[in-house]
Amino acid sequence: MEQKRFANLINWLESTSGKDQATSTISKSLKIINDVHMGRCISAINTIEKNNKLIKIPKKYLLNYVTVLKHISYFNSGINEFFKKHIFGFDNIIFQSENDEITSLYSKLDSKKIFNLTSHQLLTLYITLENKRKESSFWYPLLSCFPELKEYSGIPMTWTLKTSSSTDLELFNSLPNSTKHHALSQLNQFNDDIKAIDSILNNLNFKVGHDEYLWSWLAINTRCLYYKLPLYLPISDSKNSEASNITLVPFVDLINHSYKSLNTVAIETKFGYEISTIQKIEKDNHLWFTYGPHSDEFLQCEYGFSTLREEFIDKFEEMNIYNCVDISSIILKLLNSSKKVNVSSWLKQTSYYGDYTLGIDNVTENNIKTFSTKPSHRTRIAIAALIENDKEFKLDENEGIIRCPIKLEKFYDGFNDGEYYHKSETILLQKIIIKVKEDLNSKLESLNSIKDYDITKFKIVRNLLLNQLFLLNSF
Repeated sequence: MEQKRFANLINWLESTSGKDQATSTISKSLKIINDVHMGRCISAINTIEKNNKLIKIPKKYLLNYVTVLKHISYFNSGINEFFKKHIFGFDNIIFQSENDEITSLYSKLDSKKIFNLTSHQLLTLYITLENKRKESSFWYPLLSCFPELKEYSGIPMTWTLKTSSSTDLELFNSLPNSTKHHALSQLNQFNDDIKAIDSILNNLNFKVGHDEYLWSWLAINTRCLYYKLPLYLPISDSKNSEASNITLVPFVDLINHSYKSLNTVAIETKFGYEISTIQKIEKDNHLWFTYGPHSDEFLQCEYGFSTLREEFIDKFEEMNIYNCVDISSIILKLLNSSKKVNVSSWLKQTSYYGDYTLGIDNVTENNIKTFSTKPSHRTRIAIAALIENDKEFKLDENEGIIRCPIKLEKFYDGFNDGEYYHKSETILLQKIIIKVKEDLNSKLESLNSIKDYDITKFKIVRNLLLNQLFLLNSF
């Protein structure tokens, strides 16, 4: 059944139906598989050489802010007038579709309110509604290939919904604090997005279920790629403009992430999206590109997978080099003291306030690579500022800025490596590490006491806890 859906997806992408004759090109050397660890993937049927264009997807198949509005414009006069004003010769006839309950709803949408939505909000609204249209939707071949809601169970934010079981909530509370914070931030964003969408639909007496929204929202969050939106859109002038530069790219969204084994690159072109090889790909190997410099914690929260494996949990050589331990909450608590007001103000002034981590560092000497855990540069700057007396941070009334002590200024400007602070820095970090390790070990105990758990979720929590403990023990 699934292979049939993927075959329909490819046939749709390569078809020449409709007024817009642009078609996709997908190499016959590629196939879609289901990997036990990585889920749906694209792999090579045969050896593929370097610098080979494998996939071309034209703009009409990219699902984003622009294409959503263009499809709705056939039914909505306000949006149609907007495009006629900004695109010479715009004709919405190419987006014609048969009338039904959903297209009738499109005609009633307030275009001004629609333009106030972010990309994620607009796509969530549109995908949720188009999914109700089934085969009548132009996008049905794509939407039918999206995972079912239950397949997103590896994403921790789904463990803390109103419908979550008590066991899932226990697993959620056993996560490292930074993972919990990330997941709760996602959940808050989801709820805010749905509130914005409902404010539009409620006026039209149209109700959408929570799970319907969640399915669409997660599909977008786990599959979108960067896409620069045109500057004529109202969203380009909002504070959400950069975050709204996203698109869904059919078929390409099946390529998985790797931080070190990438063999393809995605390129945004005037035509649409293209995928080319940057390395030779052997038969049966996966196609990989990088989603960005992300830790396993980030990957787990945002995409529902990580590179962590039990057998490699304590091996630096096999570890994601972007893994780290977030100690922001502890350092921020110290900074929020009434005795560190000027220190905090200076860190905010220099954009060094928050995001304090211990990460992986490696040094190669005599062809031997050694690994350890060290504080990030911004963490060291914050600790150095904490070590200084708050009264030494003085307001420069002429410049309107806070001046830090000269020793810290030289460290901050890169004239030295902060040797002056090293001893005190190490003592403070050791105290912080003891505190974090106690919390992680306590969470491990709580995790091991949970009964009737989902084994996959249990392993996710356990691996994240053990990886952070390993990093702390390597300081």
